[in-house]
Amino acid sequence: MRRAPVRWWGVLFALLVATHALAQVQPRRLALVIGNDKYQFVPELRKAVNDAGAMERELKAAGFAVSKYVNLTDRAQEQALARFAQSVRGGDEIVVFFAGHGVQIRSGSYLLPVDIQVASEREIEKFALGLQDMMDVLAAARPAFSLIIVDACRDNPLSKIASRSIGIERGLIPAEPAKGQMVIYSAGKGQTALDRLSDKDGDANGVFTREFVKRMRQPGIAVRDLVEDVQDSVEKLARTVGHAQRPAVYSETRGTFYFHAPVARP
Repeated sequence: MRRAPVRWWGVLFALLVATHALAQVQPRRLALVIGNDKYQFVPELRKAVNDAGAMERELKAAGFAVSKYVNLTDRAQEQALARFAQSVRGGDEIVVFFAGHGVQIRSGSYLLPVDIQVASEREIEKFALGLQDMMDVLAAARPAFSLIIVDACRDNPLSKIASRSIGIERGLIPAEPAKGQMVIYSAGKGQTALDRLSDKDGDANGVFTREFVKRMRQPGIAVRDLVEDVQDSVEKLARTVGHAQRPAVYSETRGTFYFHAPVARP
């Protein structure tokens, strides 16, 4: 009896279907990185753009497709978030990193664009990026894991405008992460984040970011353990110059996330 000819195209189709199915279960890694230094109407920062660059390099090394922006205006910041949120699909792993000025007012925490110029808290709500709003938009895309890193807990740059106080003097209040989200602040409530340890500190990055990126390439370190190590390290360094700073973490994540997975042993 003759064997039926092999239908190679049928085998190829089956392989394509299997490959497509595998692609559906393998999470993509996407990151949005923003660094704002050159503020036009409030004090400029020195290292936010450098911090964004360092984070971009480490995220790319960890397999993330990174969208990086620096010195964004209000409109550009809004557009950058919208483009990123639209690119996220269910099951993705995402990271959002913001370095720049942040301010806390009664309605929440806000990340400031470089063209911010306000005379009231209502204008902050209109022209700055609400941290909780951003988190809610990202949660709606249903990523499997979201890490939001905010290196913006510095002195309030809007504390005295038009002879009146705008916003809380220091710090950002705790966020309310959705399921699958972890939020990291570079300093705790009521604290400010150090750009440098002293005038002799020649490191290109702020204290929090330099300690965070040092640990990102180490394989097999779960993000919870990495963050705890960063908290202790930043607190210890800040204490050497008489400053109180301990990064704050708020998490509703399940499972284990690695920037670099554990190395398989033979």
